[in-house]
Amino acid sequence: MAFPSCFKFGAASAAYQIEGAWNVSGGWANPASSDWFADYVRVVFRLFGDRVKTWLTINEPVMECDYYYGNGILNPPIDYFVGPYMCNKNILLAHAKAYRVYDKEFRQLYGNVGKVSIANHLMWVMPASEESKFGLYQVDFNDPLRPRTARKSVQYYANLIKNRVL
Repeated sequence: MAFPSCFKFGAASAAYQIEGAWNVSGGWANPASSDWFADYVRVVFRLFGDRVKTWLTINEPVMECDYYYGNGILNPPIDYFVGPYMCNKNILLAHAKAYRVYDKEFRQLYGNVGKVSIANHLMWVMPASEESKFGLYQVDFNDPLRPRTARKSVQYYANLIKNRVL
């Protein structure tokens, strides 16, 4: 059985398999972690860059920061009010530094075809009720024509986009 021709192979760092000295040193809550990560990806890009063209720097940063740091799961525990913010900041810096390392040191070396991204974790949510099912619009289920009215959030964001240069 072969993979479809459009299937793209890539590489990512482990989801949550960092242990030992990393956690003892504070992990992603440590401001130096983004520099450690930049050193790590430099080695990985050098070893595998000729074969890997799609790179995911961090896998599920929301789980890493908000779940592990926010629930005090790590050892040693980090203050769950502050830990997620420190983690998110440092993970974003680590991703940016990893991108810069690839862009400045390896992109030309590997033919200008590599891509560097991040793998966000998106939560699946179900509507609280039938009335809220359609998200941006309020639906009147008592009316057989089911009229849809834009919610205030739609009007707010439409106005924001219309009146601002993004």
